[in-house]
Amino acid sequence: MIHPLRRRWISAWAPSPREVDIPGGVCSLSFDDVPHSVWSEGKAVLDRFDAKATFYLVGRLVNQAGYLSAEELQTLHAEGHEIACHTWQHQRLGHMSPSALKADLERNGILFGEILPDAPLQNFSYPLGSTAPWHKRALGERYQSCRTTIPGLITGRVDALSLPAFKLYHDTVDWTLVKVWLEEAQAQNGWVIFYTHDVSTSPSAAGCTPEDLARLLELAAELGIPVETVRQVTHRISA
Repeated sequence: MIHPLRRRWISAWAPSPREVDIPGGVCSLSFDDVPHSVWSEGKAVLDRFDAKATFYLVGRLVNQAGYLSAEELQTLHAEGHEIACHTWQHQRLGHMSPSALKADLERNGILFGEILPDAPLQNFSYPLGSTAPWHKRALGERYQSCRTTIPGLITGRVDALSLPAFKLYHDTVDWTLVKVWLEEAQAQNGWVIFYTHDVSTSPSAAGCTPEDLARLLELAAELGIPVETVRQVTHRISA
């Protein structure tokens, strides 16, 4: 676990400043790794609410058992969802040299360039939440944003390479706090990102149920907060 003071120092290093002031707030829903249950059990919920999500993909898992196929990714993109980067190998960035990270990202980019030639990967999620200050400049040259696993509301002057997010894990989610985060985003003209992994009636410790997804989307709808992809929001706050 990274000490909170060290997290703040990492977030402050090599910032990519953006000003977030979105009247009425906005919410994003993201999936890391994207096990196949997101397609088989989660997509129907997204469709029911006409909600678009961001899918942070690990390149080496595409077309592998238990994960999404290239054809399914193409369908998600065609329907307005965002396909984003979660590296090729899913290693902690703190354990990778700059040259190793560059090679990893280029390999990922080549694969997705073949699958989705008209949709280059524009946003990134740190594998295992592992940020590394010496990589942030290189990431900033390649991506519009980098999402962490550090909880927090995105409002005012922020570093787009250290976007905070709240986990939506069935075993630990506090729905009172979820509503508070959405209300704060609305009140402060901010942005709140939620992330999870699998979607199942019996989810992993890092996943949620279809009912959890529906409850989040219902809360956002009740408050009148739009659900947009990370790509959509980063375009709205671009420098």
